[in-house]
Amino acid sequence: MPDIISGTELLNDCRLLFGPDIVNITNFLQNMLPSELKMVYRKKVLETHPDRAKTLGRLECDMIQHFKEVVLAYERLTLYIKSQSAKVLIVGDKTTKRRADVQKTARHAAHSKKQNDVKELFYKGSVPKRKLLIGQYMYYSGAISWRTLLSAIFWQRKQRPLIGQLARDWNILTTEDIRSILTTRNHREKFAEYACRNGFITHFQYLALLGRQRMLQRPFGEYFLQQNILNVKELEELIKKQKAWNREAREVFNPAGHGR
Repeated sequence: MPDIISGTELLNDCRLLFGPDIVNITNFLQNMLPSELKMVYRKKVLETHPDRAKTLGRLECDMIQHFKEVVLAYERLTLYIKSQSAKVLIVGDKTTKRRADVQKTARHAAHSKKQNDVKELFYKGSVPKRKLLIGQYMYYSGAISWRTLLSAIFWQRKQRPLIGQLARDWNILTTEDIRSILTTRNHREKFAEYACRNGFITHFQYLALLGRQRMLQRPFGEYFLQQNILNVKELEELIKKQKAWNREAREVFNPAGHGR
């Protein structure tokens, strides 16, 4: 494994393992637990292992290549996390940043995790003057940490039914269609986006499937109740404040309906 890791490589690795929605890899990786990385990696290994090629109706050579990319992504991200005990040069698109000798911080964190959680993982500053999703509002208002927000997002995504399953239930796609999409798409492209772009589904069907998926997923706030992070009253109060904030933001940025 090289001592030079590009920012682009890290971003692609995060998207390969965690999905294409990752944008800010700095915050994402700084708050990632090794156990979370390992859990996602093991899931990806099961999905991409060449032994499953026949079961998934895919070419073994494609599965082998994808499997190698997953393993390499895990190794690079693991190295990045362990860079707290080794010198790793992170090369960005415009700037070069050397992360060196930060093991002291890691050792300190091991003895004062709660204190570090408060100081480093909770947002400090004013809430952005724009419309926010409930998870965003909870984070920016200081109710939850960045790590907790990520955990809640991962939890909710796991509850979502797969787009392919929904399309098959609606007789929009056949099992063979799904196999074809999984076999030919770039693994970094979302299933529904690829299916729409290549004519397997119409744009209307694409929107309908995404809407159905969102409708069937578990409520975001349920995670915080399950994990005893918030009680019902606290959650309801945050939702009430979020709605009020969004109303105010809408009035500020779109007064009297202008700018629509």
